[in-house]
Formats: sequence, C-alpha cells, structure tokens
Amino acid sequence: NPHGAIKSNVAYAMLRFARLSCGRILDPFCGSATIPIEAAQVFPDLEIVASDYSARAVDGARLNVTAAGLDQRIDVQHLDVADLAGIHSEASFDAIVTNPPFGVRLGRGMDFLAFYSRVLDAASHLLKPGGLLVFLAWKRGVIDRANRPHNRFRRNHVRVVETGGIFPRIYVFEKRVDKQDLTL
Repeated sequence: NPHGAIKSNVAYAMLRFARLSCGRILDPFCGSATIPIEAAQVFPDLEIVASDYSARAVDGARLNVTAAGLDQRIDVQHLDVADLAGIHSEASFDAIVTNPPFGVRLGRGMDFLAFYSRVLDAASHLLKPGGLLVFLAWKRGVIDRANRPHNRFRRNHVRVVETGGIFPRIYVFEKRVDKQDLTL
C-alpha cells in the first residue's frame, strides 16, 4: 500500500464510470494494483492488463495480485506509458481506468501539460473508438489543454472526490469516433 495508493471505493467508482463488465481493460499506472484487483473482484468477465514504469511498484502489484488470488486474471507488466503503443495493438482496449501521478508528491517541477499530452496520445492509440478513459487528476484545466490540440477525446464527466485528504477529480473521456470509422 504505497503512499499514492487510492482507496478501493474510489477505484470501484472509477470502474463504474467506465461502464464495462466485459471486454479488455488497462491500468497503465497500476501502482499497488488497487484498480485491477477491484476490477477482477467485481467484474469476472474482464480481461485485465496492468503496468507501471516503476519496477518497485510492479513487484508490489504482483505480490498484491497474487495475495488476492488473481494472478491468473491480471497481467502485470513493467512498462512506461510511452512504450505501450509499441507493445499493444491499436484499438486493443475497451477502457483505460487509472490513477496517474497527479502532482501532490511530485513537486512543482513536473510539466503536467507534456505529461497528460503523452498519456492522451497513448490512450488514443490503445482505445477502441468510443472507448473510455477514466482517470484521476488534480490540476484543473491542464487536462483540457492537453486534449485541445488533437481533440481526440470528448469529456463526458468530471467528479471531485476526496482521497487521502486531497480532492482530485475523476475524469471520464470518450475516444471520439473518426468519420472513417463510421464507414467500417
């Protein structure tokens, strides 16, 4: 249970916002695997992939997944979000539900606009048209600015939640359907 872990009730709420009971789901910032474990316990028909750039987090996530008896249901990988497009095929996930680092413990030096732009780039590649990206973020406005240049996502919902004495927002973004996708 690392310092940045979210509560299971917040993970559950995020999964409910994803409106997915079957299909393929990804958590690219899995940390201790709270979201993947909650997904596996609540939705038995989901295929769940989790990853994190931190080897320490991946080791902890794998221990937590095994302790929960879910190692056959959750695939935990050691990957940076920037590398996911090279590992997973385009449009290979129905939803991405995740808790990326959002700055309270990262300090003022992080370029959140560049960070969220990379996250949205990866999500755009990985999600099917109409797929949902559900994530926690603390910095207001930067999320919309990161989406604005390409406008690949439509913001469906934003909800403030309390977790660990801070008040981030749950964002629900839907990958836009391109006109060429409508003809397929």
